[in-house]
Amino acid sequence: VIAVITTEMKKHTPYIIADGHHLYETAIKYRDEMRKKSPDAPPDAAFNYVMVTLVSLDDPGLVVLPTHRLIHSYSKMDGQAMLKAAGRYFDVCNVPDLGAVRDALADADPELPRYGFYDGSYSVMQLKSLDIMGDLFPQWSSDFRQLDAAVLHELVIERVMGLSKESVAGRENLTYLRDPNPGLAAVDSGEANFLFLLNPTRIGHVRACTLAGERMPQKSTDFFPKVPSGLVALPLYDEIK
Repeated sequence: VIAVITTEMKKHTPYIIADGHHLYETAIKYRDEMRKKSPDAPPDAAFNYVMVTLVSLDDPGLVVLPTHRLIHSYSKMDGQAMLKAAGRYFDVCNVPDLGAVRDALADADPELPRYGFYDGSYSVMQLKSLDIMGDLFPQWSSDFRQLDAAVLHELVIERVMGLSKESVAGRENLTYLRDPNPGLAAVDSGEANFLFLLNPTRIGHVRACTLAGERMPQKSTDFFPKVPSGLVALPLYDEIK
């Protein structure tokens, strides 16, 4: 069965690890460790394989959900000072409510990243020009320079706010949220500084960036629906049974 599936799926390359690349990297490390521990294991040893779910990026039922960024425990500047500093790269306008933010995000130009912002009042930020990203990051592909998550992290969180890549990776001042409402409440209660609201990453950008050999930024994709955990299990014996 495995041989038949393998032969058939070779016709449909390349494959994109659109979600779960950390799990895949862990599986590779585990495989390498087990090969050292069991050098005489057969080629079909279970640790030489990893289970995946293959889904067409063109499947109409595939959805990418947005992941919002909540900033907390941050003291370098308040929200309004951050917006003023970000004005070097972004056009910023105030809007009356969350509904207006959602409308603005829905109308965003696919080539110009746009964000909602909340620090007790609502604003919308839009990158002034893609030339900004081209000048600062010429090593990136044009598609990567259009990624909302990449632009937000590189221009705002790191350059404007002054957070290091290490602190971002360690989530020292950053929480990722699928639902913005807990973030809005955290800002209102004083538990957090401000919230960035994002659009979902477009499927076309996922395909173009990965085929160009670029890794998507952390928490830039959240695919739905998800396979239930434990639906299928792979016992890690030396031999596949």
